[in-house]
Amino acid sequence: MKDLLIDKKTRRSRNANHVSRIIGQLQALKRLMKTDASCYEIATLALTVRNSVNSLSVRILEGFIVNHLLSKDGSCEDEKKLAELRKIIDLYR
Repeated sequence: MKDLLIDKKTRRSRNANHVSRIIGQLQALKRLMKTDASCYEIATLALTVRNSVNSLSVRILEGFIVNHLLSKDGSCEDEKKLAELRKIIDLYR
């Protein structure tokens, strides 16, 4: 979680770039499905898309935490709860 405290504009830009990558992956998946590609190749790319979407979800969750739960300096009143929250977020990576 080294990028936890990046500014909101940078976070949104990175998330938008991530969405662009997902769109590209989906377009590639659609093209692949129109060919005689093997089921394995299609499934592999589909899993890549799913993992990318999951990663974006974690990024969005991090943004919510930073913007709504933490103070401006990244501190939290309850450090134990913050540590638990970080552990949960890391499970989704």
